[in-house]
Amino acid sequence: MDIFSQTRGLKLISRLFSPNKTVTPAIPFYPQKPTFTGEKPLSQPFERVTPESVGISSDRVNAFLTELKEEKSVNMHGITLIRNGKIFCEGDFGLYRSCYWHTTYSMCKTVISLAVGMLFDEGVLSPDDRIVDILEAGHLTRLAKGGITVKELLTMSTGISFNELGAVTDTDWEKAFFESVAKFDAGDGFEYNSMNTYMLSRIIKKVTGVGVNEYLESRLWTPLGIDMHPWEVCPKGTEKGGWGLYLRREDAAKLGVLILNGGVWKGKRLISEKYISLALRHHRITPAEYGGFDYGCQVWTGRNYKSFLLNGMFGQNVLGIQENGIVIASNGGNDEVFQQSPFFTLVEKYFGHLSVGVPLPENKKAYKRLCETASSLYWERREERGNIFSRIRAKGFLTSVSGTSYTLSSKNAVSASLLPVVLRAVQNNHGSGIKKVSFTYEKDKLYIDFISPDGVRRVAAGTKSGEYTQVDFGKEKYVVGAFARVGKNEDGVYVITLFLSFCETASERVIKFFFLDDNTLRMTFTERPGAGLFDKASEMLLGKGKILSSLAGKTDADYLRYRINATFNPEYIGEKE
Repeated sequence: MDIFSQTRGLKLISRLFSPNKTVTPAIPFYPQKPTFTGEKPLSQPFERVTPESVGISSDRVNAFLTELKEEKSVNMHGITLIRNGKIFCEGDFGLYRSCYWHTTYSMCKTVISLAVGMLFDEGVLSPDDRIVDILEAGHLTRLAKGGITVKELLTMSTGISFNELGAVTDTDWEKAFFESVAKFDAGDGFEYNSMNTYMLSRIIKKVTGVGVNEYLESRLWTPLGIDMHPWEVCPKGTEKGGWGLYLRREDAAKLGVLILNGGVWKGKRLISEKYISLALRHHRITPAEYGGFDYGCQVWTGRNYKSFLLNGMFGQNVLGIQENGIVIASNGGNDEVFQQSPFFTLVEKYFGHLSVGVPLPENKKAYKRLCETASSLYWERREERGNIFSRIRAKGFLTSVSGTSYTLSSKNAVSASLLPVVLRAVQNNHGSGIKKVSFTYEKDKLYIDFISPDGVRRVAAGTKSGEYTQVDFGKEKYVVGAFARVGKNEDGVYVITLFLSFCETASERVIKFFFLDDNTLRMTFTERPGAGLFDKASEMLLGKGKILSSLAGKTDADYLRYRINATFNPEYIGEKE
């Protein structure tokens, strides 16, 4: 990264982790996230079958789901398991629902790869084309970056320093890419960098005259029956490429089935087998800390068994196992950037080395147990059992709270936001602090108003099951699932625990309201992904070991970590009006 981008990035991160100050973005905020327009049936849904009908025992699948939900380091949002083009198990976790699209993060890089492959097939583009020729770069840029080809972009081997942090520190990403310094000569190494994928998106737009989404409409989206696929764009209007695509999980799984079938969908070839083979080749051996996959052309390739992976940070995956025809699509909210999660260990344990197999005798009892396990993943059912207060007592307390308001008196309230820190950072959407909260209880629903200088944000939380509303943050609307539970802590203090899932994203929040006395309210915020993600992400953006020293300077590193924790897990005090 060049010194100016790095400096701007460090300043932004420093402001983000200053809990007593409002965050001033490095570049002006503009709405990027698409607004969910409502539930609609999927086009071309997969057939639902029992595991036995595709040669897998229900007991095996049940054991996998059980381990997955009990693994505390894995924060699942949903999973879909497919074999032979048929879904043999699926489940939504917590307040997440498969009817909502979910951001893919880097998982969509493989979609860019498919678009590039189609252009290869059409003879419009080739791996050896120089990007300075395609994008008509100036003379000096040609001299400095003339060695970078489409293949180097595809295989993450350009060496360019300008990276993901540029999304919130620069407005002209193509210019910044070409002006950035290189860490190594093109083709001589591997460094994962989403701006490589963005440049492929720019190239697609340049050679076709339309954006990636429009180019793929008749070539990919319509044939697969994917009719909801909004894609965020950069400040100049090009799809971000390396992230920003929203898909429903079952639609994302279709991409895995297409690749597993060598580019053929329902008997029709959409992309050549030649390109699929090229994309799935081990072009780059990746560092061990990335996980058990090497890198092909904007897709990960399995080391331990013949497989491929579309992967996005926090746990967005479409994993195809070529040995046995299984595709697993998942969404999550883990503190991980690549494939460090135990999720992959469990997948390999239960499915990685299965034989092709033949249909097994149906086992109704085992299948019933599996269905019960899948149903138990829903948050409201789990929380029903865990509620330590009776309905009547909880209802009485909520009724007494209804109509009350509390003004936040803490110094750090100026930086308070209902929007999780990770979302604020990724979307460059920081808001203006929370000044007041108020409560209204009606018909088993608790309405909480978070009042800020830039508006009132109301969350509707169910007390018997999850409730879903759209909450506006600077013209970016988020579907928020909410569930409220009433209890008492060890000191006998009434506590309302508010579980929030930003259902189109990886982020979840838990807000606890402690009613300390008749006039004082204490609020605590936690989120996931959270502080545990910071070191992993910072190593990717600024280099291993550099982030704390760069930010801290003469400041003690322990104090900096305190600031980071105070940002991700803040506490506020409110006084009753």
